Amino acid sequence: MLHLSGQNVQLPFYSFSAFSPWFSLSLCDDFGLYRLAFYAPQRRMIRVTGMDNTTKQNTIIDIARDTGLSVATVSRALNSNPNVTEATKRRVLASARKLNYSPNENAKTLARGLSDTIGLLLPDNSKVNHLFFSAINAEILRRKMDVLTFNANNSVVLEETLIKEFINRRVGGIIVLPIPGDYSFIGEAMRRPVPLVVIGRFVPDYPVSHILLDFRKGICEAVDHLVVSRQKKRIVQLALKDVYEGIERRKAFEFALKANGIEFDQKPLYLVEDTCESGYEAMKRICDSGMQLDAVICSSDYTAAGAIRALIDRGKKVPDDIAVVGFHNTDISEYYTPRISTVGFDINEFARAAVDNIIAHMRGTPEPKNIGISTAFIQKET
Repeated sequence: MLHLSGQNVQLPFYSFSAFSPWFSLSLCDDFGLYRLAFYAPQRRMIRVTGMDNTTKQNTIIDIARDTGLSVATVSRALNSNPNVTEATKRRVLASARKLNYSPNENAKTLARGLSDTIGLLLPDNSKVNHLFFSAINAEILRRKMDVLTFNANNSVVLEETLIKEFINRRVGGIIVLPIPGDYSFIGEAMRRPVPLVVIGRFVPDYPVSHILLDFRKGICEAVDHLVVSRQKKRIVQLALKDVYEGIERRKAFEFALKANGIEFDQKPLYLVEDTCESGYEAMKRICDSGMQLDAVICSSDYTAAGAIRALIDRGKKVPDDIAVVGFHNTDISEYYTPRISTVGFDINEFARAAVDNIIAHMRGTPEPKNIGISTAFIQKET
């Protein structure tokens, strides 16, 4: 039994041991096929038990023995070589099905140089990043390709190590949401060369494709709603500490305030993480400071949920006293009480753009693209 993301998953696999510091396995659950990677720096023996480990994996040699054909002919038939007759192909495929044959992907990777596996690197396993992981992972699997996902655990050093691991594993391309800081690992991938697409941040020093959120429309619509419909004038923003998103959201927020003729003489910006706790603590500090405000735009729905709880704990009514707007339109915005008004976007469109671009680069399209995914304000109850 393996514990993954709060769930116990039964692994119906053969026993194996791993002595390398890196090892991976594939598993299938109700949501699809996943290839997981683990890091064991102490090189301890790790054993996953399941079905009888004496079961043999059949190869093309077994198919050749079963059909009476040469190994070379079997290989050509399995790879749809035009020089092999249809009758021979059918014979080989029938034998492959009978023997439960599956191709050796590692061998195919070595032969091609790069694989059809896409590497996905995220900075951490936060709830917001899991939103991107789920959508991109599903989109890659929908294309009948493999995905290998790593989590850098907010470590720039580990991030660089994981990029090198992707390269060593000969992945066909990498989608990365990088940690703000030194992006030299992008240059390393480009020198190898391994196609790379950056999501969520803009890295101007490297000619790579970017998939970004266009915050302007959604945040401007949110501010317009607060000012015009709710008659709110004293608005603050709980903004991400993140370098790129924090700056871009701040620009959009300040532009929207000026467009509505609002000159806020108090500090309009508070830095937070994308967690309920961070939103709660930030809003508690604002309330305790005596600041007069009547609306807050948060970095995420989770931050908004924490902020709402802090306001209720201090006797404030939401939205009558203070209106609250979240971001990302996640499940919590729909099922929290009250339902959280939010700035949302089409996560599936974002995932398609990321996967479309990395596949295009893997297929030989070198021209980088910068794609912005539009956001929109979604009015609910806060």
